[in-house]
Amino acid sequence: MSHHMPIDGSFGGKAGRTLYPILVGEATNLFRTPQRSLRKTRRNVTMDLHGFSRYKALDMLRKGLREWVNEAMKGEYPFVVAVNIICGGGNQVLSELVAQFIRDNPQFANRPKGIA
Repeated sequence: MSHHMPIDGSFGGKAGRTLYPILVGEATNLFRTPQRSLRKTRRNVTMDLHGFSRYKALDMLRKGLREWVNEAMKGEYPFVVAVNIICGGGNQVLSELVAQFIRDNPQFANRPKGIA
């Protein structure tokens, strides 16, 4: 069986991630909290950005950040909320926007595998 890779390096799929599972909350707790404590997060929140313009998606992320941090701080230790941000499978503009927003905000962290 032979496998052929396209010359341009594409594999027919879309570039960028379609889903970002993250944690939101107090920045000092995001990376120091044991995983067993993270399992106690109160609920999973989903924000679906797919289909929105870059500007509308950024506005929604900013509003979501404020709401999620407030919700996390009202909860129990470790004061974090699990969030799923959906970008959709179109062009990677929204995926890049979300990735940059996560990098730029210390209250966001990529969620470890196994944390719902």
